[in-house]
Amino acid sequence: MKIIPVLAVLCLATPLFAQKQITASVRAAGRVAQITRNTATTWRGPAHSGMLFEQLQQEIARLKAPPSNVPPAWITKPENMSLALKLGASLKERQAQLRALPRAGLDELKTVRKQAAETLAAKLKGRQLIMIGETHYQPQARAQIKELIFRLRELNPGKRVVVFTEFLNLDELPRVKGEYSKYDYYRRGGEGLSRATRETVDNKRTIWVENDHAKYEAYAGDVLYPLVESGVEVYPLENPEHIKMYRSELSSFSVVAERNKNWARQMDVKMREVRQTDPDAVFIVYAGASHVAYHMLYAMPKFFAGENTAVVNVQAEHPLGNFPVVNVWGENSAFYNPFARPERFAWLYKKQQAPVLFYWNEANAKKMARLSGFDYVLLLPKAAK
Repeated sequence: MKIIPVLAVLCLATPLFAQKQITASVRAAGRVAQITRNTATTWRGPAHSGMLFEQLQQEIARLKAPPSNVPPAWITKPENMSLALKLGASLKERQAQLRALPRAGLDELKTVRKQAAETLAAKLKGRQLIMIGETHYQPQARAQIKELIFRLRELNPGKRVVVFTEFLNLDELPRVKGEYSKYDYYRRGGEGLSRATRETVDNKRTIWVENDHAKYEAYAGDVLYPLVESGVEVYPLENPEHIKMYRSELSSFSVVAERNKNWARQMDVKMREVRQTDPDAVFIVYAGASHVAYHMLYAMPKFFAGENTAVVNVQAEHPLGNFPVVNVWGENSAFYNPFARPERFAWLYKKQQAPVLFYWNEANAKKMARLSGFDYVLLLPKAAK
């Protein structure tokens, strides 16, 4: 009862915009406890699949009782709490819809164990926008993605193949008073993107090994050099200065959302430019899987809803743990663990296993893709030592 007069005073003495922020914060705080209670039961699953849900719990806890090392600006942004709550509700709803399907939708999943990579490329033929997601620091996946892009180029003779990638930096903008604004990035769309050469690829590598920022992962040599030298057009999307700025103000989910918005602006300008002369060009996004998966808020495909888009996840051993189906089906499913080797029959598995492709039954493919997060998943066996 004592809270009501305080809120009343705040509303009388506060501008309308700030009132809305206070109201949103009060409502969000009232829902945090319920979301947190539900998380322990609703989102419980195999350890690998729990990554996203555990991260959500941590984000909500930080917003509720922030540690001293979190910048004050991070806490005062209402969108941080709002996005975490929306993502939690969205994941919960998708899981409920999957569980309501016969056998939780497992019967809708198709599996290819012979010539999986070739089958994937053939199925992607005719798509004009393909979004390929990976988990960072998997050399196997990088090599497979490079081969997939080469196959797509072969299957589209005479067409321009254009790759947009997270793994190259944009040119630096001149600083105003030494500071960046996110609006600087928004305005960049008008200038277009510069096509990468071997030299710029070498100078703009951005992926780091683990937490050691002094060491670069070999994205340039593994994937980008060969693509550039083969004639595939490669354009950068990332701006590390803006990532630093966002991380000082926003939660990790909000940072991904802001980067996706910026990437979509960059891509839209270049795609319009290319289509003026090459309306049948094939566009490919190569980025981290959480940027392109359908179930994430502000996912890249949602900015291109009018396109005939395909979302592909290429992983080593297991699918992306963030996918709602992983949590629903569990770690013992053939989808999560297709390379399992029963001890009693281990001798049958001595031969090196081949990649496995998963995709959805055509009749319900669109619905299942939205619920699961993907159109296609290509899993690679553990690399031989």
